[in-house]
Amino acid sequence: MSRKTNPNTSTNNSFLGKLFKRKHPNPQEKLRKLREVEAEMKREAGDAVADLAEAEKDYAQFIQTMEATYDGDPEGLAWFRNHCAALEEAEKLKIQLQKEREEFKVHEAKYLAEKEELRRQMDELDARTS
Repeated sequence: MSRKTNPNTSTNNSFLGKLFKRKHPNPQEKLRKLREVEAEMKREAGDAVADLAEAEKDYAQFIQTMEATYDGDPEGLAWFRNHCAALEEAEKLKIQLQKEREEFKVHEAKYLAEKEELRRQMDELDARTS
């Protein structure tokens, strides 16, 4: 026995095909990708923390080795410690400068957008009055 389908009740396959060709992203796929990114970022952060700890240990060992070369020379050791402190301070200032530059760029973009908006409004008013 073959079943005949009623043309009035059958589904329109071309319409269903359009439903599956949606242009908006699949939320499940987006969530999966974001979870992958999160896992990758956590792994990279863990690696960075381990690298930082190793670098700090190596730096401390370097300082001890260098200080050992000044054994018996208090003036040389004092100079070396002052030099290291100055280098560390310069590095802190460099980091602070970079942060302030980034903040400046954000403020600059904001004010440039405001300036352009004011120019647009002025041009609009000029066009109305002339």
